[in-house]
Amino acid sequence: MFAIRTRLAIVLLICGTLILSFFGYLNYHHTKTRLMEDMDAEITALANRLKFRLPDTLVNGDYDSVIKDLESESSSRFVKKLEVIAAQEKFRYATRETPIVSPNDSAFQVRIFDLQYMEPGKNKIVGSLFIFEDASLIEETLASEILTGVLQIFILDVMIMFLIWKYARAITEIESSKNYLNTVIHSYKDGLLVLADDHKVITANEAAIKIFDLPQSESSSITLTDIISKVVPDSRAYFSQALYGLTNKKVNYQLETSGGKIIVQVRSTQITVGDEILQVAIIRDITEQHIDKIKVSKGAELFSAVKTLQDKFLTSDDFHRSFKEVLSILLKIGESNHGVILEVDHKEEKKYRVLAQTRLIANGYISPDFIDTVVNEVLGTNKATRNLQVAGLGAESKLVINTLCIPLFLSEELVGIVCLCDESTFMSRNYSNG
Repeated sequence: MFAIRTRLAIVLLICGTLILSFFGYLNYHHTKTRLMEDMDAEITALANRLKFRLPDTLVNGDYDSVIKDLESESSSRFVKKLEVIAAQEKFRYATRETPIVSPNDSAFQVRIFDLQYMEPGKNKIVGSLFIFEDASLIEETLASEILTGVLQIFILDVMIMFLIWKYARAITEIESSKNYLNTVIHSYKDGLLVLADDHKVITANEAAIKIFDLPQSESSSITLTDIISKVVPDSRAYFSQALYGLTNKKVNYQLETSGGKIIVQVRSTQITVGDEILQVAIIRDITEQHIDKIKVSKGAELFSAVKTLQDKFLTSDDFHRSFKEVLSILLKIGESNHGVILEVDHKEEKKYRVLAQTRLIANGYISPDFIDTVVNEVLGTNKATRNLQVAGLGAESKLVINTLCIPLFLSEELVGIVCLCDESTFMSRNYSNG
């Protein structure tokens, strides 16, 4: 951009200088021609007047009148001096030289005219008139024209430079504002879409491109169809209305992208830019909040189920059947794979006995030592625990278990423990030792 502005400045300067130089050249020659014509006309008129008056005075010998005529005409701006020589040099007179601006002697030339006395039947030459032209005024005027032209070119170049500077400064300010606005827009964590009346996408920030799983390209190449197609089919019409602010309902919309399902909310506002009406839509990714809300809901449901188990603990005649049914419900609510319900019995060697457990725990998939560790932690604190534990599977690998242990109380006495377990990941012995 800077190189373009530099080239533009150079081109404007050259063009302005050439144009003004051309017109200055034309004006110079026009002025010179006009002044030369004025000088020729004025000297011709002066010569005609003297040719009319001087012959009679010379013939009559009235030399004082000759001198007066010459002095009166010598004040012409194009005359350096006048000189008259009578026939046979009976009389000779030259006026005083007029000071000239230019010291160059070649700035003038001499014109010679014969003075003829008119007699009946013949004309008699009674003398000669010498007119010394003074072209210094023309040279001075032309020099002034040249200086004026150069000054005009200089002023024009300065004006062009000033205008280019103002233009460059305005462009720089616009670019700075644009860059600032782009930085703000693209650093915005929520998706931002600017839509025109013809459903054209004018602006889409990086967050919007990421949310809708769009290719990294210019906003002008993104279409509204590309955006709407990411919404699940049942919600596309409502989502389109939300983009243009046609609904005030706070609704969650589900998107299907290559990275999985995304839950978003839309808020839209109409703005006016010049004569154009634009729609600004803010798309917020609430997937994590949505999942957390589901987890809270499931946690509340799990807590309710555990509370029911706690209230009815040891009230059933068929302990094993009742606790197995409760354990299956808890596993489903907690989205866990393994679980165990224990009764606290300090008379037992392990201080507890199993009321219900999943098959893999019973078969030792999760080692009894691990179960003892997490249960003893609850027995020691009387508080629920949730953490990651490493349980051994065999000689070559270990299993990382995500555990949730909840104590059960009856009349403020710890009577049981519920443990729900999930496999988090496997790691080899070499990895764990490294």
